[in-house]
Amino acid sequence: MEEQLSPKINLEELYIEIISTMHEVNNFKSYESELVDFLVEDALDNQNKQLSITYLWFLKSTKELIAYVTVLADAISLQGEMNEYFKQKWL
Repeated sequence: MEEQLSPKINLEELYIEIISTMHEVNNFKSYESELVDFLVEDALDNQNKQLSITYLWFLKSTKELIAYVTVLADAISLQGEMNEYFKQKWL
């Protein structure tokens, strides 16, 4: 049995907004429950604390929330061999 693919969505069919208190995100669905939990419980709070910014992606035709992207600035601390490797490569 062949796997059915979802139809492609063109960018013209979408609009994007920064999350705010006016957005109802409780109906967002994903097979990854952690993604739903973050959006519902933490995304707005993290944005208010200036830790991240979350962009909500909606279908124009139905105004349905179909995706989101959260962007944050962070650093990776390298330890041991990885630290030495990158020091040699970049110094």
